[in-house]
Amino acid sequence: MADGEGDINQGFLMIKCDDKAVKLVKKELWVVQVGSSLHLYKSPVEAAPLQSLEIKGAEVAKLDAKKKAKKSSLEMTVGKSRFEIACAGEEDRENWFAALTEASGKEPAPPPSKEAVEKSKKLGRGARMKKAAGGKLASSGAGKAMTRRLADEETQLLLKNLKIVIAKDSNKKKADEIENDIMKIAVKSFFLVDNKVVNGNVFLDVDGPIRRAFELIEKVWDKKERLSEEACTNAFKTIEGHLRKAEKVLTEILLPHLKPHSIQRIKGIFNYLGSARFLQQIIMDDELEDEVHELVQAMVRYTQVHHYKD
Repeated sequence: MADGEGDINQGFLMIKCDDKAVKLVKKELWVVQVGSSLHLYKSPVEAAPLQSLEIKGAEVAKLDAKKKAKKSSLEMTVGKSRFEIACAGEEDRENWFAALTEASGKEPAPPPSKEAVEKSKKLGRGARMKKAAGGKLASSGAGKAMTRRLADEETQLLLKNLKIVIAKDSNKKKADEIENDIMKIAVKSFFLVDNKVVNGNVFLDVDGPIRRAFELIEKVWDKKERLSEEACTNAFKTIEGHLRKAEKVLTEILLPHLKPHSIQRIKGIFNYLGSARFLQQIIMDDELEDEVHELVQAMVRYTQVHHYKD
């Protein structure tokens, strides 16, 4: 749970409701709690919530911890509606239990401004952990940290700039599609690790080739005016190779646990983002120079945070 100080709490939750009258737009959500309102977002980078839930007067309880699948879950009853909420871990469940119990006695509140949300992140437990680690190195809980990265500042910035570039290269619909697929795979991976179905350390084998691809993209970007056409072509083929390696490893990890349409999402992501055509086109396009510069800087920030196996 990326819990902020004050009245804002936020993090990924998997929410189910047994009341057919309550139609959740999706089950896996980025939840921002302020007052007695839960604002549900597709991802941390979205500006507006998909929908909101009012939980004033709610009753919140922990589900039976003896059942492995329920160890990180809460039950929340609002009127006639019953919600089952899967948290990111037992510690996260404790934090959300306290936050939701307190929120049930408050008044409704509108979605917080982006500035308020960012401020809460900087003051939150995740930021204090980063500071304690020197901002550059995280050496404990590395496997789970890799799946948590979709909510950290570096990854949010990377996704934001990637989406801008895709929209320019293709269109907004394609950008939304790619972002949605990335978030779905990331959240599914997170819950597989949290439920101890998959050892989180294996995701570091995906991070390695992605990191090498980003580092080579930075070099090409810095030297693109001086590189020959042949050198550029070879570099982009090498980058594509690194990303295809990441795709292969990620698919092997998730294949036993995800449905075919989810595996197809992985293929779709890498077919687009991992192609030499896409990379060469955006990097060599002068009209995209400002957007690609921001994207490359986001890649640099990503590679500056290191994780090691437990």
